[in-house]
Formats: sequence, structure tokens, C-alpha cells
Amino acid sequence: MSNSAITEKEAKDLIKGKLSRYFGVAPAEASKEQVYKAVVMVVRDILLEKRQQFHKKAKAKRAKRVYYLCMEFLMGRSLKNSLYNLNTVTPFEKALSSYGLKLEDLYEKNDSVLRNLFSFTNSILDIKGYGGAMEFAVNYPFVPYQFIVMQKVFAEIRKHGNSGKHLSGGERSMLSGFQEAVQKIQEKDEYALVPFFLFYDTVYTFLDSSIRRVIDRCQKAADSGLGILDQDVDLLKLLYLIRYVDDIPANVDNMVILMAEDIRSDKIVLREKIKESLGRLMSQNYIGRTGD
Repeated sequence: MSNSAITEKEAKDLIKGKLSRYFGVAPAEASKEQVYKAVVMVVRDILLEKRQQFHKKAKAKRAKRVYYLCMEFLMGRSLKNSLYNLNTVTPFEKALSSYGLKLEDLYEKNDSVLRNLFSFTNSILDIKGYGGAMEFAVNYPFVPYQFIVMQKVFAEIRKHGNSGKHLSGGERSMLSGFQEAVQKIQEKDEYALVPFFLFYDTVYTFLDSSIRRVIDRCQKAADSGLGILDQDVDLLKLLYLIRYVDDIPANVDNMVILMAEDIRSDKIVLREKIKESLGRLMSQNYIGRTGD
């Protein structure tokens, strides 16, 4: 897998291995969505292997490293770009064609649901969900707004976090945040989305220590069954992530979108769960009421 290009058979074998390990199905039994996610996993592994090889060479030469945030290196956003860069477009196109893969089918089946699910309230125009089938295909399981908002979160942490000044040191990059987030949903089905609170672990070490203590205390309360649930902790993480991001008002409607973990999420049910979580968090003084 360390070569610059692979054959169609090798691509199929790699996809087959991911389907078996993560979904428990053979290629003939797999859904189109499962095949796509398997391809993403395969390409991600190739990129990670090449990244590790690069770091080993750089370390051996004692080369200086420059850290920067580039959206083009995020797997969900640039699968086809990654295939081009790896010189593997043709074998993967042939492998996918043999499975009859067309990810747009998943979007088209859920078009109205997805448009309704990602309709932000009082946010700026570039904070949005999927604009169509193609945008869904190149971003899934991420949502377009996440790439923009995460940049804003990092920028605000630099201003407000005691450890924010270390963000440029590269200990945890935007790239690692998206990689870690998608790994956390690998065991879920093909309808799973990455909810925004999963990015909390990426910025944990950069947050003000007082914020970390609040969330750690909340997690301990949930683990001990002291009137707090895990979903309450997830919501608290979300609230601290967007605390200083003015582009997304922290109202219930927007929280519903940011907490969505599945294409089939019912906004009405999720809204009620969030209201219940807010009630528990307020009753135990983890948050205070500042508006709607």
C-alpha cells in the first residue's frame, strides 16, 4: 500500500477488507453507502501511511516543520483530490463501478430531510448544510458548515483560551480533528453524520483550564448517575465550542443542527431532548440562561 499507485484488484481487496472488518458484510451484500465509506477508510489509511513516512524522513533529516490549516487535506471534502494526488483515480473508479456506486442516490433519497435538517436560524450565509447531491457526496459524513465553523473556533480559542497561543505549534491540527471525528463514527451505519461536539477533544488541551474543569466535572456526574446524562455532557461541549462564535447564535434550533448525528434525525424529537438537557444543565448550574 506504500506504492504511488495500486491496481484495480488491490483496490477491490482493500475495500473488501474494510467492508468485512467494519460492516461485517461481503462486497455482494454491501450497500452503496457502505462501499463508499470503505473507500474513504482505505484512502485515509494510505494518506496516513504516507504522512508517517514523511514525518520519519523529516525527523531523520531534522527538517523544520511548518503547520497550517488547509481544507483541501480533509478527507470528506477532497476524496477525489486525494485519489488524484495518490495516482489511484483509475483503479478506484473501476472498483467503484463494479459495485455500481453512486453516492448521490443517498442524498436524493433524503433530499428534503437533509435540507430541513440543516437550516440554521439567524446565522451568516456561508454557514450552511448541503447544497445538493454533489456537495453531499464530497463532504459526507461531514457537513459543509463544519469546515468553516471549526476555523472560527480555532481563531476564537487563540483569543480567549489561556493555551490558545500554542495552537500554531501543531500539537493537534484541524486535520487531526476531522480524522479523529470520523474514526469515532466508523462503527455506525451509513446514515451516520459527524455531530459538531465530537470536535471538542481536538481543542481540549487549548481551552482555558476553568472550562475543562467544568466539563470534566459534568462528565463525572454523568458517569456517577448524579442527575446528568451523557447527552447533556455532549451538549455542554458543543456550547463551549461555539461560545465565542458569533456567526451561529446558540439558540435551540441551531443546537439541533449542530447535535445531529444521523441523516434520519427527527428535529422535533432532538429539540425536546436538547431542551431536557438544557434544563438539567441549568438546574445544576453548569450553564445559565442568556436568551432563547
